[in-house]
Amino acid sequence: MFDRQPVTTKSTPRQFAGSTCRKVLLLTVLVTLAACGGSGGGDATPTPVTDPGAAGDTLITGKATYDLVPQVNFDNSLNYNSIRVQPIRGATVELLNSAGSLLERATTSASGDYQFTVADGANVRLRVRAELLAAGSPAWDVKVINNTNNGSLYAIEGGEFTAAGAAVTHDIHAPSGWTGSGYGQTRAAAPFAVLDVIYTGMQKVLMASPGVVFPPLSINWSPDNRPTQGDEARGEIGTSFYRNVGDDSHIFLLGKENVDTDEYDRHIVAHEWTHYLENRLGRSDSLGGGHSSGDRLDPRVAFGEGLGYAFAGAILDNPNTIDTLGPGQEQGSNINVEDNSILNPGWYNEGSVQAAIYDFYDSAVDGPDTVELGFVPLFDVLTGQFADGVALTTIHAYATALKLANPAAAVAIDAIIENQHIASENTDAFARNETNDADNANDVLPIYTALPLDGRTVNLCSIGGNLPPASFGTYNKLSNRRFLHFETMAPGTVSITATGPNGSDPDLILHRAGILQVAESVSATETLSTVLEAGRYVIEIYEYSNVTDNPRGRTCFGISATVNQE
Repeated sequence: MFDRQPVTTKSTPRQFAGSTCRKVLLLTVLVTLAACGGSGGGDATPTPVTDPGAAGDTLITGKATYDLVPQVNFDNSLNYNSIRVQPIRGATVELLNSAGSLLERATTSASGDYQFTVADGANVRLRVRAELLAAGSPAWDVKVINNTNNGSLYAIEGGEFTAAGAAVTHDIHAPSGWTGSGYGQTRAAAPFAVLDVIYTGMQKVLMASPGVVFPPLSINWSPDNRPTQGDEARGEIGTSFYRNVGDDSHIFLLGKENVDTDEYDRHIVAHEWTHYLENRLGRSDSLGGGHSSGDRLDPRVAFGEGLGYAFAGAILDNPNTIDTLGPGQEQGSNINVEDNSILNPGWYNEGSVQAAIYDFYDSAVDGPDTVELGFVPLFDVLTGQFADGVALTTIHAYATALKLANPAAAVAIDAIIENQHIASENTDAFARNETNDADNANDVLPIYTALPLDGRTVNLCSIGGNLPPASFGTYNKLSNRRFLHFETMAPGTVSITATGPNGSDPDLILHRAGILQVAESVSATETLSTVLEAGRYVIEIYEYSNVTDNPRGRTCFGISATVNQE
């Protein structure tokens, strides 16, 4: 499971929790290590470039690196026998004096190089912070912190040395901490392994949007983060996941040795980061919550999770997601987004969504996949037409926007979508021609029901739990929540009423490119009334108990609406 647990509090209909996916971390205290000396520099010019200066100055150059523990495809484990030294790219590196005060700050290059100029004879040391930081346009602010140590920032710090002579080479390295049978030493490399995935993803996005301003992001990792639900400050995070509240974006990642670690599970990190992209640079209507490959999900959840896996494959140019865990990190599972063998395929299935989106991206020709759009068009649509649309964030809305933006590829996009039992040809963002009813002829289609504004009543049923007719679960599963749409031709006050049987509790949410209003009183009759501009809107209705762990089961409502035009 790659997501947070369901939110069932009445006062909060949803918080975006992206992967709504796998695991999570926060920043900790500075990790102090001895720097590794050595010769040689890098293969690229570090930034900023400083002049070696006149006589009496020392040019300090070096490379910042970390240990990357690779995954093994055939058994989904970590391979500690093949640890690779990788550059720490784009991170803040600081030159400190003997008292610990900051002398200079720079950013490591794409090959991990840095350089400083300091007066001869100065006693100094280096510190590399687990952060990516840039101001202006483009801009970003990414920090890896320790949620079990008051959110302190991770860093590595080298030993003191003397700037003697015209030039000095001084490298600094973050080791994995693996001693042969376990993590017997500080796991200094872990935060930088996580940071490197984000750096890779940002390079992809910068190809599409060179001046992008990434909202600040904190990545919470701790060796105490474990799959137990409870106090996040103690590492009880449940799973790796993304969470955003207001302007506060966090990814939490598991790190508990011999249980579940995610710092070297690069696709898991990229998946969670995709939720951040979707939520902060585009738009997500996803509910979050638990999910697995064969689930019949709320279509917004299916889209968000499928997008996360597909974009992770695109960001890392590798379709195979591996999640390592267990004793010695020698167990795990994998998801290959190229695999079209989907259980319960359709618009409500994350596997169908991930396979389709990755096929839009990649160059492989397999089955109906004859198109190669690459990353830029997919990102442009995600943050443009799709994000601005009235329809909820589902695969129908995304495929429709993608075809409008890439008309030459429309036929090929249709073929890929239809192969996943999803209507695409001659349909639109509201999936008017969808025929896949997920084996429930009564309570799934149409995805959006037209709501007249003349007081006439339409009927819809919310399903949940395991009561007949067949339902698919609670909280974020298919048809727990049903959707309607209406259009006002002029500004006016729209009043919507939902009435259910005694003991029921209908709730209403009004959407238009995001949530506009929520009505959630505890009553068998719910009313939402508000002044609206002319345009199309979406209403979400559900039986409250069916999104909790104590579902009432199939509950039907009569919904009516009127408009008082101004």
